[in-house]
Amino acid sequence: MIDRLSLDCSKHPNFVGCWMMKNTSICNNLIEFFESKKDSHRPGVVGGGIARELVKKSTDISISPHDLEDESFQDVSMYIEHLKICYLDYLEQ
Repeated sequence: MIDRLSLDCSKHPNFVGCWMMKNTSICNNLIEFFESKKDSHRPGVVGGGIARELVKKSTDISISPHDLEDESFQDVSMYIEHLKICYLDYLEQ
């Protein structure tokens, strides 16, 4: 499902972890979800909710936890489940 990748930390020790999802369709589905929700797109913001393109040039979508119960957010839920697996594996290191 997800493989932990080894990082060479011999020169610069760090706390970063790295994983590779075997099922890359999850990422493709997440991109499709984002692109299909154009009505929810907002300019990315920084501290204080201010849009400053010189600092952050992005397009964001806000997703609330209760949104994940909606069938149309299934791709986001699946991605979050995979992130949770990575997080739990990280805690075991």
